[in-house]
Amino acid sequence: MAANPFGRPGSVGMVFQGPSLLPPLDVTENVALPLLLAHATASEARERAMMALREVGLDGIGSRLPEELSGGQAQRVAVARALAIKPKLILADEPTGQLDSAHAKDVADLLLSAATRLGAALVLATHDQALAGRLPIRWRVADGRLAGASTTGTPVGQPAAGDRTED
Repeated sequence: MAANPFGRPGSVGMVFQGPSLLPPLDVTENVALPLLLAHATASEARERAMMALREVGLDGIGSRLPEELSGGQAQRVAVARALAIKPKLILADEPTGQLDSAHAKDVADLLLSAATRLGAALVLATHDQALAGRLPIRWRVADGRLAGASTTGTPVGQPAAGDRTED
């Protein structure tokens, strides 16, 4: 039996600061694209895309184009695209940077819960101290250099003691 190329250990899901959706593709096609590139059949890719959209609460918008989405919806679609491949590593570069606080919290919650559910490592770059405070290990970069690391022992998604969070 051949290995499943789009579910193999070592898969990496990427979430960028902006949603980076392809304008001519609808939401389902945007989410299915990485699966198709990894040689999933069209029906497998569509099914996994629809499941991922359901996971992020957007199962009703699959036929919309990116230009028809709010910023929060577009970023959640980008998260769904990263999660559809069931990655073992999720890389997120300022995934909440362009969102208002309510949508930022939704996207952060999605990433943290998905990493836990998938058993995936989450590497997240952020300037958002409230979001950083929810992570058990934090590295601080100053002037382009690693300036320090801290660990809290706090489970992913929970604020560490003494960390300031904003509602």
